[in-house]
Amino acid sequence: MSSPNSDASISQVDAEIATIDQSKRDETYTRNLAKEIEQKKKFSKAIELVLVSEDYQNEAQQVDKETALKKRAIALYETLNRQPYNPERGEVLGIALAQSNMKAQIQALEKYKEQLVKKKERLNQKWRFQKGTSVDLKNLARAIDERHSAETDKRRQFVTDRNPEATRVRKARQRLEALEEREEEMVAHLRYTLDTYFIQPKIDLLFSSQSEAEIKRVRQRALKLVEKLINEIFEGTFNFISVDGSDPFVRHLVKGNVVEQKNQMTQIRLHRFDTS
Repeated sequence: MSSPNSDASISQVDAEIATIDQSKRDETYTRNLAKEIEQKKKFSKAIELVLVSEDYQNEAQQVDKETALKKRAIALYETLNRQPYNPERGEVLGIALAQSNMKAQIQALEKYKEQLVKKKERLNQKWRFQKGTSVDLKNLARAIDERHSAETDKRRQFVTDRNPEATRVRKARQRLEALEEREEEMVAHLRYTLDTYFIQPKIDLLFSSQSEAEIKRVRQRALKLVEKLINEIFEGTFNFISVDGSDPFVRHLVKGNVVEQKNQMTQIRLHRFDTS
């Protein structure tokens, strides 16, 4: 086992070695710093010489061109003989300046970050407030709509109770409109049935020798005639309709006992099978 005296001696030696290492580091840092300062001085002198050459150039505007060119050549020669400042990779001053700039930038970014966080919190509070306001407005609009509907129903019921005759007229009008729609549907269906299963086959048979365009024209004329006959039934007039008695389709209707005729088939109407 080591004695206390030996441990104390070892600690003292370590302290002396640490002091020597720190002294060497300080000496190295001072030497590098002096070297960099010397380089910067040389670079400053080179810059001053360049500025002098600029003065030469300004003076050259007042003398002849040959003298100006000589002075500029001398200035450039003197400048090129000076070694410009070329910092080393391990430049102490540059590193220190870079660290200082980085610290300043980091502090600025941290401050900007705090501002963004505060701004975000304000926006979140504003959004939560607007969201709650939107919900309240929707509920209010729904309540207004419900109240409006209820008031409208009450007013309509009040009018109905006070004027039953108007209610009956309105209901009768609604039924009439429904019947008219139904009638239009029935007429359209009847028209399609007559055209597909009666008119078209008969026209194709009676006018088979005619052209397709002529057959189409005759078919349209026959369809209009049938529509007129049907309208007389729906209107309840059952009037005779004037036609061309020489038309093969009209003669076919008379021969098939579909219509009744008078005045030598110049007027026809559908048979009234409900009469005696």
